[in-house]
Amino acid sequence: MARVARSLYAVPQVAHPPPAIPPALRPVRRARLVRRLSDPGAALAVLVAPAGYGKTTLLRQWAAGERRPHAWLGLSEAHNDPAVLEATIDEELEGLEHPSALILDRLDAVTARPALAVLEDLIGTVAAGSIVAVASRAEPRLGLGRLRATIGVVELRRDDLRMDAVEAELLVRRAGVHLSSDDQARLLRRTEGWPAGLRLASGVLREAGDPHAALARFGGEDRVVADYLSEQLADLTDDERALLMATAPLDLLTGELCDAVLGRRGTGSILRDLARSNVLLDAVDRSEEHFRAHPLLAEALRAELHRVDPGQAYEVHRRASSWYERRGEARRAIDHAIAGGQYDAAGVLLWRSLPGWWGAGSRKAIERWLTRVGEHEVAAHPALSLVAAAVAVVARRRTAAERWVSTAERTLAAAEESRPRLEAEVAVMRAAMGGAGAADMAARAERAQSGGDPDDPWRGPALLLEGIGRHLVGDAAEARDRLEAGVVAAAGSAPAFEALGLSQLALISLARDAFEEGAELALRARGCVERLDPGDHIPGDLVHAVAAFALSHRGEAARARSEADRARHALAVRGESPAWYDAQARIALARAELRLSDAAAARALIAEASRAARRIPDAVQLQRWINDAWARADAFAAEAVSGHWTLTTAELRVLRFLPSHLSFREIAARLHVSSNTVKTQAHAVYRKLDVSSRSEAVTKALAIGLVDH
Repeated sequence: MARVARSLYAVPQVAHPPPAIPPALRPVRRARLVRRLSDPGAALAVLVAPAGYGKTTLLRQWAAGERRPHAWLGLSEAHNDPAVLEATIDEELEGLEHPSALILDRLDAVTARPALAVLEDLIGTVAAGSIVAVASRAEPRLGLGRLRATIGVVELRRDDLRMDAVEAELLVRRAGVHLSSDDQARLLRRTEGWPAGLRLASGVLREAGDPHAALARFGGEDRVVADYLSEQLADLTDDERALLMATAPLDLLTGELCDAVLGRRGTGSILRDLARSNVLLDAVDRSEEHFRAHPLLAEALRAELHRVDPGQAYEVHRRASSWYERRGEARRAIDHAIAGGQYDAAGVLLWRSLPGWWGAGSRKAIERWLTRVGEHEVAAHPALSLVAAAVAVVARRRTAAERWVSTAERTLAAAEESRPRLEAEVAVMRAAMGGAGAADMAARAERAQSGGDPDDPWRGPALLLEGIGRHLVGDAAEARDRLEAGVVAAAGSAPAFEALGLSQLALISLARDAFEEGAELALRARGCVERLDPGDHIPGDLVHAVAAFALSHRGEAARARSEADRARHALAVRGESPAWYDAQARIALARAELRLSDAAAARALIAEASRAARRIPDAVQLQRWINDAWARADAFAAEAVSGHWTLTTAELRVLRFLPSHLSFREIAARLHVSSNTVKTQAHAVYRKLDVSSRSEAVTKALAIGLVDH
């Protein structure tokens, strides 16, 4: 070994070049990786990835630009004999001057401990300026942990060796294939930048008459990909190949999951070893507990599993769904339940998860699940029908919601066994839709709570819906109790419903002139909405409208205008909201617009609220609000005829305090301005309202809706 170490710095001679590159391959220049290999502080460069990641090609490109003399050695099983290995290295290094580079390709061919000791000795004695570069299809057994702590090490693994968009496009074009930018991006996603996968795909697309259509069909089932991967798996044991094929339906692999699905033990260590071998299986965490197969490998294995045992994939999905459900991982449990054809179980899981998922960016995922199941199966399973109805209600598709709830009712009525829990869930949906009136809404929501399960995720929404129904029929005290309980139940687990409940409580407070309390509740609801995903059809229009109403009472005109504009934008979205919701949002916004001096907008909103309220004639509280709003709008209009005026934000803030017992000095202290400023602004209010005293200003402001009692 001493001779090997010395020969790395021997007298100059011509180095043995690497094998010539076939001209037809025309490899893509990977300059970004060559630069990393050229790190002047590195004494060891390690390239580790399965076959097809371009390790050898990259080393050739690096060697071609190396100023240091270098030697290239392609290792084989013969080099497991340490004597053969030493002699070969000595021969390759003979005559190289210092500093120099030694390139060892196919390091995975060397597995014998004595031979590996020779290489470790060589690497450990490399002096400053020289480098050893190794390429391996499997994790090298060179004691990298120790080497990282003692010498400079550059490591390029499969994530580094994946081609980026520019490299992939160049490879495809050199193969004579021209794709649109969208197709090019799709191909890169399908192959995940695996160079061999890109080259195989390029060959398939080049031979196709329509590359776009061929790309849509390209995958691991394609014969050229399957043949390549079959050769890659040839060195595995029968048990390893069987494990990979049996777990191919799973997108994420862990030892615990695979043990549960396959009814065996010890798969975790096998997965770890496979991820470190010449297999397209990645550890997705540094602790090597979670793994995923490359999409092309997973597709090839699933196709093979289907040929060998068509029913096994369904069983794997069903067991995986049960395993994830026990762990409380509903999303994955639903995914596997649908893939395993367990549509009723998927529906129950989806329904129970909905309250917590609304507003959390889950709408598109829920809709994708329903699309995967298909309309026929959704109609055949009442839990899925209810999910479809709930999505339709929140998306303002009232007609579709009615159709799906009716479908669920018919399916339950025709079932041989009674399903009380689902029947209660139908009551929740009927309450949310409010189609039979406010009293019916409250009664159905109360019935939905009959199970008494404190952990039922729909308990909070049911309490809120009962409270809304009671409020609409004029039972404010009972409504408040239900709404407060519903907000507590929804807090932390159903944020969109929490926002809805807080807005309802704010409306009750504002209706009884508890303006500060109402503002606090409205802003809490506003804070909930701000944390939610607007793409999930959250109750933003109502929340923003109530916030605008409350802020306008506090004299915060600028903030109120901002909230009102957001509410108007949300209300402008076409759809069919439940009548109670539609009317409430428009009345709250109309009250804000009156205080912000936009009487025309307010009257239009009140008229729209009146039309919505006709669908729920027993909502007496709703009608009171509408009548009050019309009276305020009429008073505002009458004042507008007698004189035109516009109060500034500062003047509105002062006006808010005029009905109180506070002096100008005390008002100034509240507003953090001088007494003279308050006096000047108050006199401006008198002038614009065409009055001569504070009491007259308050009387007129009350009549036209600028302040409340």
